[in-house]
Amino acid sequence: MIDEVTLDAVENNWVFVKYDLNTGMISFMRDGKERINIYLTTMSVETTINHQKGRNQMYRKDLNYKQVVDLLRNPRKHTGKGYREK
Repeated sequence: MIDEVTLDAVENNWVFVKYDLNTGMISFMRDGKERINIYLTTMSVETTINHQKGRNQMYRKDLNYKQVVDLLRNPRKHTGKGYREK
């Protein structure tokens, strides 16, 4: 699964940051403003987007692989499966 996620991330201009074997989290950054953490064991995703007015974090859980890929394409996409923090 790590290879597939990494390939999809790179195809969408994300740069690999790290993989944490203990938590199963793989992390990527894009344009210095966006970060996405994908928890492979729970299929949960955390996105962080830095705006001029501040930082916006979204947490989504219980996703399928297609939804993860959708978030790699557009981290602002709403899935109906999460919550937001400012």
